[in-house]
Amino acid sequence: PEGCSNGWVNHVEHSIKYTWDITKVMFSRGNVTERERMLKTDMAGKIAVDLYAGIGYFSIPLLLAGATHLHAFELNPDSIEALERNLVLNGVKNKCTVHPGDNAVTAPSLGKIADVINMGLLPQADLGIPLAVSSYAFNRSLLGKNQC
Repeated sequence: PEGCSNGWVNHVEHSIKYTWDITKVMFSRGNVTERERMLKTDMAGKIAVDLYAGIGYFSIPLLLAGATHLHAFELNPDSIEALERNLVLNGVKNKCTVHPGDNAVTAPSLGKIADVINMGLLPQADLGIPLAVSSYAFNRSLLGKNQC
């Protein structure tokens, strides 16, 4: 990949800048159409939750699509470091709160604030559904591979 330095690589997709340490975390190029779909989603005035944020695959497109604020949950410290860098690279750091640790512990404390919840846990999102429900302001939207 272009711009490789000490394991850190750079990638631009749909005008979104991503960086990550390739020796510690992965980047899934296969989700390119889903990231593009989220980037084109009208998020104006909405609060979003990404239950499995990783390096910001979906968090950043949702923020750039106009989300007022996004709560990003991630367990892996190496992914969190890349997520923090990517938020800065894309100028959306001030619109995101990163919640490190196990989302089963951290997510329920949000209360029912979310307009949109991304729970792209593969191969299925079943483990995330109770967490999503605990954060979801009903009559709003769920985004993710598996929707409820």
